[in-house]
Amino acid sequence: MVPIIHPYEIPIKVLTSEVAHILCDGIVAQRGAEIRITPGDRRVRFIRTRQYRMYDRLFRRLFIP
Repeated sequence: MVPIIHPYEIPIKVLTSEVAHILCDGIVAQRGAEIRITPGDRRVRFIRTRQYRMYDRLFRRLFIP
């Protein structure tokens, strides 16, 4: 499984050729399904309780076993 980072404003359309598990809203799609993922009306705010350095974390995940 590969995570995807995608622009918020652009909808996503997924066409399945097999049974698929889409971890956006826990959707399980049957073979040949077409799923559209669009932004919702409500926003979510996250609170960080400690300092977060994205590039340090990315470096550790990519280069440190």
